[in-house]
Amino acid sequence: MDTQSTVADLPGSKDWKEHIKEIDQADIEKMVGEIHRIQTRVADKAVKPPHDAGPSFQRGFHAKGFGMPARFIIREDVPPNLRVGFFAEGGNTFNALVRFSNAISVNRNDIKPDQRGLAIRIFLIEGSTDENVQDFLMTNTPVSFGKDARQFLDVSSFLLESEISAPLKILFKFPGDLFRILAQLTNVHSRSFASERYWSRTPFQIGEYAMKFMVQPTTDVESGGLAARYSKASKVAAKLGKRNYLRDELKARMQDAGQSLKFDFRIQLYQNEQTTPFENASKEWKETDAPFASVAELEITNPDEKEQTNLDEEIEKMAFSPWNTQDFKPLGAMNEARKLVYDQSAEKRGGCPLKLGR
Repeated sequence: MDTQSTVADLPGSKDWKEHIKEIDQADIEKMVGEIHRIQTRVADKAVKPPHDAGPSFQRGFHAKGFGMPARFIIREDVPPNLRVGFFAEGGNTFNALVRFSNAISVNRNDIKPDQRGLAIRIFLIEGSTDENVQDFLMTNTPVSFGKDARQFLDVSSFLLESEISAPLKILFKFPGDLFRILAQLTNVHSRSFASERYWSRTPFQIGEYAMKFMVQPTTDVESGGLAARYSKASKVAAKLGKRNYLRDELKARMQDAGQSLKFDFRIQLYQNEQTTPFENASKEWKETDAPFASVAELEITNPDEKEQTNLDEEIEKMAFSPWNTQDFKPLGAMNEARKLVYDQSAEKRGGCPLKLGR
């Protein structure tokens, strides 16, 4: 019996609507200028990527990261209304790369509080050119501290100029949002990349529906002596000031776990404006209102030292973007702003922006 034929649709509404008119081209151009100013300020004082091939300018955000090889395996029981694009054929396996990162614009010590990112690049056709890829970008908080692109860039700029004076600047610019923004920015301590969950935070189209997606670990990272060992190791590393302790912790954990870690890739669908607001990136789509369905498994493997160096160099040349897609169009004003901003940021640092889904 076909497993997929016995699976029900994931609940969701087709009655969603974008509000792209809320952001115009002039606003986007201003954001591009701000991104370039951030990159210029960072270039004057930041620690460069840990290899000779690193560009002089870094990413506008998520400046510090590292790559790992992966496989993206489609589940056999994908709900019928989610069988779109490469999710249509259960059991298909795709080669992929992932990039774990810190969200801040500068390359700094991992002990600093920060949000963490996970970018996935899936190669849809083996051995093909870069144009046949799908990028999924996620962060380890379900919502953004910026309710829209303008607020996100303003707060990011305040933080880069001075983390001490940033709260005062936020108070004057966004008085009604101060406590929400600070709460999201301060609740960002990470013990391990392996134990985090990562969310898209903005909506995308899947067939006739609007979706958000997330990944969560399925490898047992919380039980037995392993969790206690790495919890203690992270604290010791932080006290010693090891700059890349999150990366070191992940690779050591993977050695103990058989050289790989597995994550569950999940999708939830838009329901209505009250419970799953479309344009406000600071409001969470709660699982109690919009249930998730598991559609794929992400398996990350641990490269040796030489492979790691080569992969890091290659990934630094890449430009990850939510607009690198074949079948899942980014939706909403926040994603519309990201289109040009991501490309312009990549161009300034010498990255390689693609031209998919444009």
